[in-house]
Order: sequence, then structure tokens, then C-alpha cells
Amino acid sequence: AKEFVPDVIILKHLKPYLGNRDAHEAILGLKAKYFVSNGLYVPDGITNQLFLSAFRKQGHTGVVHDGFPRTIEQAKFLLDVLKKESKRIDFILHVDNDDDAIVARISGRRVCPECRNVYHVEYRPPRDGKFCTDCGSEAVVRIDDRRESVLTRLDEYRKKTRKAVEYLTSSGIEIIAVPGNLPELSGSAVRDSVMGALGSEYGMPYELSRAM
Repeated sequence: AKEFVPDVIILKHLKPYLGNRDAHEAILGLKAKYFVSNGLYVPDGITNQLFLSAFRKQGHTGVVHDGFPRTIEQAKFLLDVLKKESKRIDFILHVDNDDDAIVARISGRRVCPECRNVYHVEYRPPRDGKFCTDCGSEAVVRIDDRRESVLTRLDEYRKKTRKAVEYLTSSGIEIIAVPGNLPELSGSAVRDSVMGALGSEYGMPYELSRAM
């Protein structure tokens, strides 16, 4: 595990730039950024604390957890938090896709560093293939969207995330499969895929599930 200098030292250098931001969150964010910038997975301890800080702000309810938990340790942490707060997970949405499609879609993603707009070189290209349509900044490839990083994440998924899903389902949490290999990658197509799976699972008319 990476050893960082004590938080008090980090805070001393960080304090002039904090503004109204929470110091604890900022320090955790910097530590997480170190791992992401080096193509590494963020350790469970840091990920759990970042998650908990954001989850508390939402009152531990009414939240879609995208990409969390990814490991058994994170899954156990989540269930412990929910138990303490007398909350529960409604279900897990498991998007089914093949590796080649995942690599192509993620490695084709581009993000505006200024206004955070998200593009895709094929499905939603930036202006002239480079520039954000809102602010004009050059859209970039995030470090964790590079092909090598995506392949590493897929390997981690097979080694760790599958076990986390199995752990959650063994705890009685329902899993719903969502088709992910869509002919069109757009917000509406993804929404229809998710809501269609929910409608099928819960016996709701498709149009009603789309209206939720």
C-alpha cells in the first residue's frame, strides 16, 4: 500500500487552496488522484471514506451507486453502513456487455477539462473532433479511460467485482441484468435499456417503466 506523509503536513500545504471545501474530503481526493493518475486502483480504505462522505450528504438514501462497491471489502462496508442507518439496497443493475465493446466505448470517451462535458469520438464527437461545444476547450482522454487502464479494470472486475456482486446477492439483494451491447450509444438508448429491464423484472408495462 502507498504510504503518504501525515495528513497534517498535507493540510499545511493544501490549506491556502481549500476555500470552502472540506479538508478531509480534499485530502482523500488528492490521495485517490495519485492512484488514478498512475493507472492504479484506489485502495478500499480511501474509496470507502470518499463514498461515505458523499453518501452522508444524501441522507443515506435515494442514491444510485455507480461503480461502488467494486470489491468484497467495499460491499461489506456498504452493508454495514446501511445496517447502521436502517437503510437497504433495492437491487443491483448488472450491465451485460463484451470486453471489446467496453474497451471501444470507454477508450473513445473524451471529457472537457473545464465544464466536464462528456463526448465520444463515434457516438457524440466534440466539435471538429477536438473541442467542447460549450466552452471551446480541447476535450481530453482521462488517464483511466486509456486502453491499457480499461484492460486493467476489466481484469480487476473478473478478479474482484464479480466476487463483490456474488457477496451482495448471497446477502439477499436482487440482481437485474441489463443489455449493454446496444446498437446505438446514447442517453435515451441506455435509459430505454435500463427501464425496459426494470419493467420486465417488476411486471410493469414498458411505457410505465419508462415514465418512472
